[in-house]
Amino acid sequence: MLSNYLKIALRFLMRNKVYTLINITGLSVGIACCLLLTLYVNDELSFDTHHHEVENLYRVVTEFESEGETYMHAYSSPPMGPAFMEEIAQVEYSTRLVSPPGVDRSLLRYKEQLYYQEGGFLADSTLFQVFTYDFVEGNPETALQGRHMMVVSDKVAKKIFGDESPIGEIINLNMGGSEGDYTISGVYKSDTYKSFVMPEFIISMNSAGWGDWIASERQWAGQNFVPTFVRLKQGAVVSDVQASMNQLLVKYGSEQLKMLGMKKNLQMEAVSDIYLYNNFNESARITYVKIIFTIAIFLLVLACINFMNLATAKSTRRAAEVGVRKVMGAQRGNLVYQFLGETFVIVSISMGFSLLILEMALPLFNNLSDKNISLWDVNGGFLLGSVLIIILLTALLSGSYPAFYLSSFQPAKVLKSKVSLGTSSGLVRKGLVVFQFIISIALLSGVIIISRQLNYMKEKDLGFATDSRVVIPLLTVEAMQQYDALKTDLAKVSNIRQVAGTLYPPGSFIQNDWSFYKPGTTMDEGVDTRINTVDYDYVEILGQKLLAGRSLSQELDAYGTNRVLVNRMALERLGVKVEEAVGMLLTTDWQDQKISYEIIGVLEDFHHMSLQSEIAPVMYRLRESSENRDGSAISNIIVEVDPTQVSATLAQIEEIWKEQVSFTPFEYNFLDQRMDALYSSARKEAGIITLFMVIAVAISCLGLYGLSMFMAERKTKEIGIRKVLGASVLSIVGNMSREFVVLVLLAFVISIPLTYWAIQYWLEDFAYRISIGADVFVFTALLALGVAILTVLYQSLKAAWANPVESLKDE
Repeated sequence: MLSNYLKIALRFLMRNKVYTLINITGLSVGIACCLLLTLYVNDELSFDTHHHEVENLYRVVTEFESEGETYMHAYSSPPMGPAFMEEIAQVEYSTRLVSPPGVDRSLLRYKEQLYYQEGGFLADSTLFQVFTYDFVEGNPETALQGRHMMVVSDKVAKKIFGDESPIGEIINLNMGGSEGDYTISGVYKSDTYKSFVMPEFIISMNSAGWGDWIASERQWAGQNFVPTFVRLKQGAVVSDVQASMNQLLVKYGSEQLKMLGMKKNLQMEAVSDIYLYNNFNESARITYVKIIFTIAIFLLVLACINFMNLATAKSTRRAAEVGVRKVMGAQRGNLVYQFLGETFVIVSISMGFSLLILEMALPLFNNLSDKNISLWDVNGGFLLGSVLIIILLTALLSGSYPAFYLSSFQPAKVLKSKVSLGTSSGLVRKGLVVFQFIISIALLSGVIIISRQLNYMKEKDLGFATDSRVVIPLLTVEAMQQYDALKTDLAKVSNIRQVAGTLYPPGSFIQNDWSFYKPGTTMDEGVDTRINTVDYDYVEILGQKLLAGRSLSQELDAYGTNRVLVNRMALERLGVKVEEAVGMLLTTDWQDQKISYEIIGVLEDFHHMSLQSEIAPVMYRLRESSENRDGSAISNIIVEVDPTQVSATLAQIEEIWKEQVSFTPFEYNFLDQRMDALYSSARKEAGIITLFMVIAVAISCLGLYGLSMFMAERKTKEIGIRKVLGASVLSIVGNMSREFVVLVLLAFVISIPLTYWAIQYWLEDFAYRISIGADVFVFTALLALGVAILTVLYQSLKAAWANPVESLKDE
């Protein structure tokens, strides 16, 4: 019987080639896209699932309270980790994994070779008891126990040492001014596991420079820049451990907190949640994952709807077959199995094509998403399970309605050619098409709004100029010591308009912050303010707008002078009017002394970070002295160049650099590209969403084509009669298209609230965003209507141009 059903199915498919081609194309593309997005979601969900006892791993995060509002911070203070491990019985291990503040790249020197390397961290010796790494050389349990020890990724080892073993080799490391020799004690694979943090090299915490400084810090209130992780013992209660942590905070930090006017609470975040759910600096990735998974489901459902519409469009041609089979004794159940079997054959063929499409599309998709997904690397059980589930669900979802509908025909009527295609089935088909239009309009609206939001972020005035500004990082002590000489020589270049320096250039997080209060108040009413160290002309080179007062002046303000600029947001938080700010003293209390700064100017608010972050209170102050030796004053030079002479000017800058800084390689980046890079993740996710939204709309058009085939087939004789009675081609096309106009309008009305809610949910992740106007929905409705009419136009014209004699000759 099964072989008979298979023969009939294949015979029917071969006899209806257009029907088969459309069905297989729609299903193949839908299944391939669904599988591709499923692999993407699986990749996203796989981060940090590999760690031993991952259910017991947590990051300590900090909740601050300021002016009645709370905000979360992913870091804690330096001494917390060791204290938790020592004093809380339920903490088995703790570790700190620190990326030095403001250090994007480190300089590695091996013999005579120099290498800039990103991804450098310091860590406690317990790091590999908390996190799981795939070591290829060395012992993870002892790799970081010694002073000045280093473990490196296999990529770094390959780059520096080639195929030779690096174990025991000495590398000179300059990490943002902290320099020393380190012995390589281990090598780990960088691509075995996926994690929220992917170090390229790690040095032991008990080392000179950053390590000694972190060890010397006894702050429990301030210096919140250290990521602290704990591994709890089996059976530990998270709430109890969290309470113990806050008890230690009170024990060791209450006086410091009171002195700083700070309210602080420690919480625990599961390590397995960090990659997807952390939204301290930008949108939580889980939002994009949910959207992408929803689109994957929609793509599969749309493909199934297409199949239903096309199957019912062909129902009149199969009515006689159903009648004959029933007369010959076939039960309805037999026919249901037959039609489901045909669907299963089509879906299985489509799955074969979809896997080919998937394999061909993966390189392009990986390039778009910055992933490295491969069918050969995916867990075999997951891939096989996904394929089988999709085949089963697609076959049942797309085949059930046509199977039960076709098997319901009564033989007496169909053999007399009296079969009626029924009101109920028509309503179902129209309902499916309305559902397609709802999805299509929603997706088209989403594409437009996502595009507008990204353009808004790209084009919005940041409050400073970015074009023709070159940022030159001073990554070593040698470079920092030459800052003044570099600035002097660069200013003499004819194609350089201005030169200035800063500790934190735009696009980098300002690590330094103090709480300041205005006269007549106390630290309890202080406002947390980000402090950036700048040199003269910094405001001018960025073209920032002064609302009141003046800028920093070489003639009026000496290095170390407590005169500062603040932005409008700082004054708003303090409750100070702009016109009253100049001359006011802002004060902070620290270790029984009061430190005051005089406001000499007020800056208009500016977006130092991305538009996904709210503007924070910011203060500009001059460096402490003309010397720049400690690595905490000026670590970046900003140069404004003539936009018509960029290449030649960069060559001159590099020549000056080599004369002044002989042992540090020259590097630079453009400020506009630096700011644009802040949105790279959002652009990638938006690009994925947009691409598959467009594909979903294209698949929906096949459903419309299927319904237009059904209508043309159902109205063949009606159209013939109308033509005999004198109806024009235009009137016939209009009559057939009218039904689609009604369906589009109905879908439009239903989709508006759903689309508005979904888009608002996505936009909530942006501190600064566009407003959604009615024009988006009107344009989308017109676009969907135009697409629908164009889709059905071919079938309408084909029916209208047909010879009426052919459709009426059997009457």
